[in-house]
Order: sequence, then structure tokens, then C-alpha cells
Amino acid sequence: MSLTAARIAYYWGDDSWSIEAAVEAFRKDPARFPGGAPERWRVRGEAGIAFRQIGEIGERLATGTMFGGGTVAILSNAGPLVRKNADRDALAAAISLLADGNGLVVAEETESGRKEPP
Repeated sequence: MSLTAARIAYYWGDDSWSIEAAVEAFRKDPARFPGGAPERWRVRGEAGIAFRQIGEIGERLATGTMFGGGTVAILSNAGPLVRKNADRDALAAAISLLADGNGLVVAEETESGRKEPP
């Protein structure tokens, strides 16, 4: 059995430049994405349309690539997508269908000096 690096990451902090650098390092890591660096797709969680956004995330993550790199979904403001039990379950199901070449990053920028993630 060969082990590969995880294709899911969670970054949080008050330094947006460092978070973006971590996302790029994740995306360009050949241990995670041996087929090449995947494209970035950004989504910001919003109340009221959480179920639709979770569906879009699921479609992007579950769709494998035939040629070239896949997609890294970069999710910010994830709170509205996990507030309701049904939405949280749907997001977990979408993540479980992660196809080869795709990844998920939850990137949360916090207020300066905050000790806990949002």
C-alpha cells in the first residue's frame, strides 16, 4: 500500500498573505497532486444558499479529470455551510467523494490576535 499526502487542508489565521502562500504550497505539492498543480476555484460560504454551494462543491470535488490537473476548492467563511445538521452532513458526503487530482482547502482569515478559529 502506498501512502499519499492528504488532499484536504485547513488554514486559519490573521495573515492573509501567509494563508495564500500555504494554499499555493498545498496546491503545488507533487506528493498530493502528482498529475500537476490543480486549478483554483474559490467559494465563500453564504447563509441562505448553503445547500446550493455544497452541491457545487460536491460536483467539483467528485468530478475526476481526464487531462491535466484537477481542481482545488478554496472555501472561506465555512460557518454557514455547517450550521445546519443536514448541510453539515451534505458537506461531509461531498468531501468523501473527493476524486483523484482534486483537493479542498478551508481557508479562514481571522481578526488579528484571535486565539481560536472561527
